[in-house]
Amino acid sequence: YFDGHYYVYFGIVPLLLMYLPFRVIFNAPFPSAVGIMAFALIFSIGVFKLLDLICKKKFKHISVGTYLLTSLTFVNCCGMTFLAKRPDFYSVPIMTSMAFVVWGIYLWLKGFEEGKKKAVYFFAGSLSMALSVGCRPQSVLICGVALPLFLGYFFKDKYIFKKQGTKELVALAIPFVAVASGIMYYNFIRFGSPFDFGSAYNLTTND
Repeated sequence: YFDGHYYVYFGIVPLLLMYLPFRVIFNAPFPSAVGIMAFALIFSIGVFKLLDLICKKKFKHISVGTYLLTSLTFVNCCGMTFLAKRPDFYSVPIMTSMAFVVWGIYLWLKGFEEGKKKAVYFFAGSLSMALSVGCRPQSVLICGVALPLFLGYFFKDKYIFKKQGTKELVALAIPFVAVASGIMYYNFIRFGSPFDFGSAYNLTTND
């Protein structure tokens, strides 16, 4: 609650992806349970794709059974089943953020295997990770996984200063800059500061 108005604490991305289009098209509130189930499916597929990629790179002799058990454990230990059991408005940004994170990491890792398409995968992965922050601001901490993934890659043999390396770095950075600019502008028009996400005005804990 700020300056006489109520605001949603979580990010704006779920609103833009689901709630607003549904309202415009059907003139009705978007059913949060549908959003939860859709992104739970997207998240689960992402987990299987990510672990399949990791197994092919690092654990080539793993059995199908072990892969399936590991993937199912991953899915069920990330809180997805709890969110699916309680598919309310509060759970939607958490679920969407989880889905974007797992796909972001997958696309980044997949990019290392591609030749001239690396920049495309790096761009897509960064966009997915940036959108996760647009769902839930705390997800910015998970984006730090980019440091161990890319520092050695770009600075090995000064690859960052080569034409292809620079192109890939720009592709990696553009989505973060674009999404961050949008989020900061959204914060500014609501609370007067690009760095104010509104957590200090939360009626449940902070006020």
